[in-house]
Amino acid sequence: MKKNLVLISFSIFFSIVIIEIFLRIIGLYSDLAKITLEPSSSIYEKPKDTFQKHKHPDLQYIISNYFDLDGVKNNTDTMTSNKKNIIGIFGDSMVENYLVEPEFDFSNILNSSIINYQVVNYGVGGYQAEQVFLRYLQYKDHDLRYVFYFFMPGDQETLNLISFNDSGQFIVNKVKINKVFEILGRLNITYLSIDSLLIIRSLIYDDFSSIKSTNYPQLLANRIAKRQLNYGQNDMKHFANLIEIFQKTVEGNNAKFFVILYPDKNHITYFHNALKLKDLKVSYIQLNDLLTTSSSDKKFTFINDSHWNEFGNLEFARELKSYFNKNLKINFIEDNDYNEIENKIKKFYSLHKKR
Repeated sequence: MKKNLVLISFSIFFSIVIIEIFLRIIGLYSDLAKITLEPSSSIYEKPKDTFQKHKHPDLQYIISNYFDLDGVKNNTDTMTSNKKNIIGIFGDSMVENYLVEPEFDFSNILNSSIINYQVVNYGVGGYQAEQVFLRYLQYKDHDLRYVFYFFMPGDQETLNLISFNDSGQFIVNKVKINKVFEILGRLNITYLSIDSLLIIRSLIYDDFSSIKSTNYPQLLANRIAKRQLNYGQNDMKHFANLIEIFQKTVEGNNAKFFVILYPDKNHITYFHNALKLKDLKVSYIQLNDLLTTSSSDKKFTFINDSHWNEFGNLEFARELKSYFNKNLKINFIEDNDYNEIENKIKKFYSLHKKR
């Protein structure tokens, strides 16, 4: 048996070598194998110029979201970096809304009637405060006029992606890929394997994503780096430092900084205690208790998922619209509080309900 295992192992290794040599000779994936594996500072990014598809949790319907060449969720023909007067909303999956029909994403609802500004959804699922700040740094050269950070429970978790020196300056701690994975990233067969898995998935599932091969090296690097993170650390002082530097950086780029607070009593108390540690003055929006996802009536959340559904996005848009209009003096075309859109959502649910 030992001889058989050695023979099988050698045969597999020899086959891999032959395939790798063949791929190099014909040049397939050679351009990808030349790219050094380097994870993004925030560890996880959406693949650029890609349509990502997911099944709606409660309906017989496939949701398709487009992430543009900037890697930002975008429902327009204008690339995000070319947009003007941006109100940027940063946060985790509650902001990203990848399971919501794009027309009823809060950002698109707001854009349907806002005047002289464009609301951009910069959210990425699985993020926490450090990652959100690092994502902001990636897009700080966009024409951002207002930056809103949606602070969710669990966001204060420290992943050690950012540290602070004695003078309060921040240092980005980039995760490095070890040598074994660096070698894997240099092999053409690695990208053949990724390509093959995605093709097989597209043949089996309806909610496949058409990811372009140019994204493979970073997707691979981020997947490897994510496994090296230490989760579960909670440091209020670190979080307070982060909010302070976030605000200073945004204001240094001639924009205004705001925090959106998820409506949970303990969560809101944590935020205020963190501000007291540094005597910080931060403008914030405290959302209506109706938008808590723990509500039993499931009016604003999916039945089969804990995130906001289309009605939740509409309610969130209404709250932001009211704040924009009252506190920022931003004007809107309509004054009917999106009643027409609410009717559209009802028709959408009636049309695509599960049989």
